[in-house]
Amino acid sequence: MKRIIALFLAVICFVAVFAGCEKVDRNGETETTTLKAEMPEIESTYNKESRTMKTVYRNPDGEITSIVVVIYNEKKQIEKESTYDKDDNLVSMITYKYDENSNISEQAVYNSEAKLEYMYKDYEYKKVKTENGEKFIKLKHNRYNSEGKVDTVFKWEYDEKYNCTAMVTYSSDGKVLTKNEF
Repeated sequence: MKRIIALFLAVICFVAVFAGCEKVDRNGETETTTLKAEMPEIESTYNKESRTMKTVYRNPDGEITSIVVVIYNEKKQIEKESTYDKDDNLVSMITYKYDENSNISEQAVYNSEAKLEYMYKDYEYKKVKTENGEKFIKLKHNRYNSEGKVDTVFKWEYDEKYNCTAMVTYSSDGKVLTKNEF
C-alpha cells in the first residue's frame, strides 16, 4: 500500500512539473519551452543618514538598465529624483516641494528634455487624531498637464480609524476614471 501511495505521489509530482512549462504548437508540432525568470541586480549607495543617494539597476546579464539619483533638502526630504539610462542620458526627473507640516505641496514631473509633463499640486490635508497620536491624511490633489490645465483629480477615502480605504481618480469634468480599494 505504501508503494502505491509513493508511486501515485511521484506521478502527481511529475505531472505538476511539466504542467508548469509553456507549451507552444507550431504547425502541428508541440514544443515545450521553459521560461527563464531572473531578478535584476540592484546596487544602492547611501549617505551617512542611510538615505539612498544613487541606485543602479542591472538586467540579469549585468548590463545597466537605469540609474536613479536622489537629492535631499536640508530637512532630509526628497527634493529631486532623476532617472538616467545606461549612457547617463536623462530619462525623467521629479522635483518635490513641501508645506510647513512636511507634507508634499507640489510635485513636478519632467521628461528627458527637462520639459514639464505634469504638475501635481493643490494638495489638501486634514489633521486627525488616531490611536498613535495626530497625523495628516491626504484628502485630494490635482494633476495639471504641460499646458497648465487640470486633467485629473485624486481623492482619498478613509475608514473611521483613518486607514486609507480607497483612492479615486476623476477627470477634469468630474467623471470617475478609476477607483482603487485597499
